[in-house]
Amino acid sequence: MTRIRLFLAIVLSVAVLVAAGCGSSGSGNGSSSSASGDLVAKVDGQTITRAQLDDLMTTAELAYKQSKRKFPDAGTAEYQALQQQASVFLVTRAEYEQEAKRRGITVTDADVTKALDQLVKDRFSGSQKKFDDYLKTTGYTMAQFRSGERRALIEQALSKSVTKGITVTDADVKAYYEAHKGAAPYTTPDERRVRHILVAVNAKGIGVSEKGVTDTKVDFAKSKKLADQVYAKLRNGADFKKLVTKYSQDPGSKDKGGEYTDVKGTFAKEFEASAFSLKTDEISKPVKSTFGYHLIQALAATKVGKTQTLAEAEKGIRTLLLQQKQEAALRAWGTALGKRYKGKVTYGTGYAPPTSTGPTGTTATSP
Repeated sequence: MTRIRLFLAIVLSVAVLVAAGCGSSGSGNGSSSSASGDLVAKVDGQTITRAQLDDLMTTAELAYKQSKRKFPDAGTAEYQALQQQASVFLVTRAEYEQEAKRRGITVTDADVTKALDQLVKDRFSGSQKKFDDYLKTTGYTMAQFRSGERRALIEQALSKSVTKGITVTDADVKAYYEAHKGAAPYTTPDERRVRHILVAVNAKGIGVSEKGVTDTKVDFAKSKKLADQVYAKLRNGADFKKLVTKYSQDPGSKDKGGEYTDVKGTFAKEFEASAFSLKTDEISKPVKSTFGYHLIQALAATKVGKTQTLAEAEKGIRTLLLQQKQEAALRAWGTALGKRYKGKVTYGTGYAPPTSTGPTGTTATSP
C-alpha cells in the first residue's frame, strides 16, 4: 500500500469488512441504532463508548458515499450487521493500542502531524489548500483523518516490533531457488510465432464454430479428409490467410490470419510437438488434437527460454521470503493476541457480533 493510506484504508476498513456480507438499502445516518445504552464494549477495563461508535459509523457512511453505495437504513438487519462489525473494529483497535503500550510504543501528536505533512507533500504537491479541498470534497474532518493516521502509525510500529529481527539467510534463498528455478518467474519457456488452420467439421461436414451451428461434435474422419485437401492447396501455393478465413474453426486466431505466439506448455501437446519441430516457413501435414486437425506454419525461429541464475534471482527471492516470514510472524502474533484477550472483552447489549470471535479472536459476550 502506498504511503497515503489516505485514511480510507484505515478507518474505512469497517465498510470493507462488511462489503461482502451486507447489502444496502435506502439511506440513513450513523446516529441512530437498535442497540441501547452508552456502553459498546469493554476491553480489559477500557471502555468503548457509543460516541466512538457513532463517529465510526459516520465515517463508514462517508465511505459508502465515496464508493457510490447506499448506506443501510438505521434499524435494518444490514445496518445492525454493519454496526456490530464497527464494534468489533473498535475492540480490535483498543487491543492494538493496549498492545502498543505494553511494548512501549507511543505515537504523539507531533508524529501524526509529521506524517500528515509528508502525505500533503507526497500526494498533494505540498499544497495544504489542495489537501483541505480534498477534505471538503469527501466530507472527512481533519479530526477523522488524524485519527486514521494515528492508527496507521500504531499498526506500522506494531508490525515493525513484531517482525524485528526476522532475517532471510543465504541458505534460505538458495534452497528456494533450487526448488523453484524451473518455473516462472525464474524460467521463461521457449516460444515461437506460428499460424495455423484448424479444420474441424461435424457429421454434416459443417464447421463446428460457424455461426448458428448447434452440432459442435467434431467428426474426425470428415475433418481429416478436408484437412488433407486444404494441405494440398497450401502445397500448391494457395494463400494461407485466405484459407484461414475460409476453413479455420479457431475463433481465437481466425481474424488474425491464424497467428499465435506458442509459449511452450500452453498449447495442446500434439500442436506443440509439430510447432517446435518445423523449420521456419515450413507447413506441417495435418496434426490431430482434441480440437480437430491443425495445419501449422512456423513463422520464425524458436525463441529459446532462459533460466535466471541464482545471482539474478536472489534479490526477488530474498524479498519474497522475508515477506512470507514476516506475515507468518504477524499471524502468530494475532493468534496470541486473541488468546491474551480471551475473557477480557465484553460487549454491550446489541453490539456483539453474531459469531463468538472478532478479528483477533476476542470473545463476544454481553455484560
